[in-house]
This record gives sequence, structure tokens and C-alpha cells, in this order.
Amino acid sequence: MNTEVQHLAGYQNLPSGIEFVDQGDLKRQAELFASFGSAMAIGIFCVYVVLVLLFHDFMQPITILMALSLGGHCSRSWLPAVK
Repeated sequence: MNTEVQHLAGYQNLPSGIEFVDQGDLKRQAELFASFGSAMAIGIFCVYVVLVLLFHDFMQPITILMALSLGGHCSRSWLPAVK
């Protein structure tokens, strides 16, 4: 929605000294997405470390994590949409 607003003619030709600033819900949403991405990356890394410690190998945990992500994607696309 932010990109649609920025493409409006009124926002394209702002007077000098005036700039578009993210505030309110838009700012909170950007912060939330950034922190969510960091949390997901840290979580996946922690799972990888635990699997490395369990299997004493570096490649097998990568295979397991890839199989889990692909399996989840495939099963999700095969299941009908639930309303």
C-alpha cells in the first residue's frame, strides 16, 4: 500500500524541504518484519546447531532442514484451502 501511495501525483512533486517519512503503523510494520526475519534466521541456525551436535555431521542436518521445508511446501500446496 505504501508503494501505491508513493506513486500518487501529490507525493511525486513534493516542495523542496519536504520529504516522505514512514511513521505510525507503517514504521511499526517495517520494524516487525525486520525483527521477524532475524528471529527466523536465529531459530533455524539454533535447530541446525542442535542437529549437528546430535548427528556429529555438518551435511546431514542441512539435508534434514531442506527436506522439512520442501515437505511442508509440497503438503501445503496439495491440501485444499480451508475456510
